[in-house]
Amino acid sequence: MERRLRELDLEVAAPDRRWQVFLEFGSLYNTNVTLAPISRQLTGSEEASFQGFFNPDIQWIAVSHGPWRMGPLVRGYFTLNEGDHRSLDLASFQPGVFVERDLPSDNENEFIGRLEYVYSLDLFGGSTFGDRHGLTASLSTILPEGDVIYSYFNANYTDFANDGPTPAIDSLDGLALATGVSRFFNTGWQRVPTWSLGGDVEWANTRGADYRFLAVALYANTTFQLAPKLTFIPRMGVGYRDYGDFTGPVDRNELNWRASSRLQWQWTETLSISAVVGHDRFASDHQAFDSQRTEAGIVFSVVY
Repeated sequence: MERRLRELDLEVAAPDRRWQVFLEFGSLYNTNVTLAPISRQLTGSEEASFQGFFNPDIQWIAVSHGPWRMGPLVRGYFTLNEGDHRSLDLASFQPGVFVERDLPSDNENEFIGRLEYVYSLDLFGGSTFGDRHGLTASLSTILPEGDVIYSYFNANYTDFANDGPTPAIDSLDGLALATGVSRFFNTGWQRVPTWSLGGDVEWANTRGADYRFLAVALYANTTFQLAPKLTFIPRMGVGYRDYGDFTGPVDRNELNWRASSRLQWQWTETLSISAVVGHDRFASDHQAFDSQRTEAGIVFSVVY
């Protein structure tokens, strides 16, 4: 939803601009650097390191004809860890294409449909971790008061390089389906101008029985305007994963939650600087799958 809101804001600010560019880079202290974008879970090894990161998100509207827009996009996430953890330097390449269309309006609401395909290739230390083919169909509804409702359906197939000693039990390869809806609210209040609330459902039909799950999640965030250029954005999410086919003697169902916050200074129209902190927790009675991650650092954001 946050990516979609950013795209809509850029379209409103400069409707004739073909390029949409969003870059984040900075430095974090990360207590679990083993997580990649295509990962299905955190790992219990919890390798900690200071890291630099670079996160581009760029799309080009190559064709714009009437209500139709289409073109290529490229995303990625790249990290550079301390010397002892260089084997976990992450490179995630995410090229894709999109097509979107303004849909017939009921004169009150605006509707935009979008279809997006993204191929993801993740590497750790130059070695392939896995790849993923993902297709997302979404609908953005813009209400008269400026609220936005975002709904989506995603299907992806992931192939991991390591299938484990017993693939029928240990492999994470397989199809996953997810659907969800979220809403961005404009409050009209000066100090708390916006907030959002959403939820989704995900089903992962992995080859390995120990990793098949059905999950539900809820998430929310709020923006506090502390000063004309200073905002504070806390976020919270909570979810539950049911591993109904798990073969072990101890239940591995997981209660997972994330809490994070961002203190952001809008330095210029295109550049902002933020202090960020966040914590992810995958809580399971099975100690082999109980894991967590904390991140904190400085992030620079460029929006154009």
